Amino acid sequence: MENYVKNIIAGVGLALAIAVVAWTLRERGDRKAPEIQFPDAETVYEAGGDTAALLEGVKAIDQKDGDVSYSLVIESVVARNDGETAVVSYVASDSSNNVTKVYRTVKLRKKPTEPPGPNPDGTDVQFPDEVR
Repeated sequence: MENYVKNIIAGVGLALAIAVVAWTLRERGDRKAPEIQFPDAETVYEAGGDTAALLEGVKAIDQKDGDVSYSLVIESVVARNDGETAVVSYVASDSSNNVTKVYRTVKLRKKPTEPPGPNPDGTDVQFPDEVR
């Protein structure tokens, strides 16, 4: 019976010690995600173009790690129904795996459409009078 009481006391003490260690680690850990900062200049995105231009001047700053702009990625670019703007989803993370996702609206410029050029043999492109 005496060993049984000692084992209970030891188990409670061990559980309490584990709880204190876990709480201390949680309080000291980095739980704040980085902040994504954008330049003041308006950004224009050419539809279907290189998304790298959307990262120009964008920074990700973390309270603990400092500049984590290397972790910035563009998750998506979605054109709005108005045809003049697009919503860009930016994501950044820090060394503690805290993640920030921010949405930004940019101007959308459609790619110019080019008229058909000459055929490879140099003759003009001919269009039929009637499409069947």
